[in-house]
Amino acid sequence: MFLSGDKRILLINIDGDKSSMVECATTGRFAIDSSVPNYQEMVSMVMTAYVSGQTSISLHVIETCSSWGNAQDVRGIKMGAMPW
Repeated sequence: MFLSGDKRILLINIDGDKSSMVECATTGRFAIDSSVPNYQEMVSMVMTAYVSGQTSISLHVIETCSSWGNAQDVRGIKMGAMPW
């Protein structure tokens, strides 16, 4: 967890295909920014997935690195086999 001005940024890394990540995401990481309305829910899901060893996780991302200059922005997370 990092502070950037008045925002909190959670950086996450996944084991999986990163070939479609945007060019600005040079670290291969994803960023969740506290200015996003569902920030607390997404952080809770990330921590739950990490602690429980959940392996079926999908991220809904946008094609920017606005939250953290070298990490792709996340706007949603789902766990388990279900459609968006």
